[in-house]
Amino acid sequence: MDARQYKTERDIRQGCINLLAQKEFEKITIADICQEAIISRTTFYAHYVDKYALLEKLVIDYTTLFAEIAEKRINELFNQSKMDFSMSQIADELLEHKQALQALFRVHVKGLDLTANCQDILQRSWHHVINELELTSKAPEDYLAQTCTALILNFVKWTLANGKNASVITQLRQLMNTLFDQSIPY
Repeated sequence: MDARQYKTERDIRQGCINLLAQKEFEKITIADICQEAIISRTTFYAHYVDKYALLEKLVIDYTTLFAEIAEKRINELFNQSKMDFSMSQIADELLEHKQALQALFRVHVKGLDLTANCQDILQRSWHHVINELELTSKAPEDYLAQTCTALILNFVKWTLANGKNASVITQLRQLMNTLFDQSIPY
């Protein structure tokens, strides 16, 4: 891809993200995207067959980003000395993509849902970590995985909306300790 094609692709993606911040995906037209990206319809169709293909590309890219961050950081959540640092790093990494993530978390098109993808990633990760670290709790594993997923997704969305907050990170650590009967290794 040459520099001009790369710039056009970037402009189309950013145009769509800008529009998603303003209105629902279903109400966005190809004409809206073209106007926002300052391109012609022909140029849009040279890159995407329709707006769903564009959304699919965005969701895939940000799902991949989220999966990479989760994989890199989730094990650190069970090390007391690294937990606050890890949550802070997760916040920093996600805040770099604030506008796109906030916009895409609001889109719920079947099969193209970043929130659902992130929930799946986190639940699989939590099941793996709970088993790998042999964490103990009185609650069933599936309940713990779902609860941890909800906590992390809430943290992510809250942080994107409000910025990084040390008190929120501390509270999250305390909640995690409580969920696992304070069995997180030091």
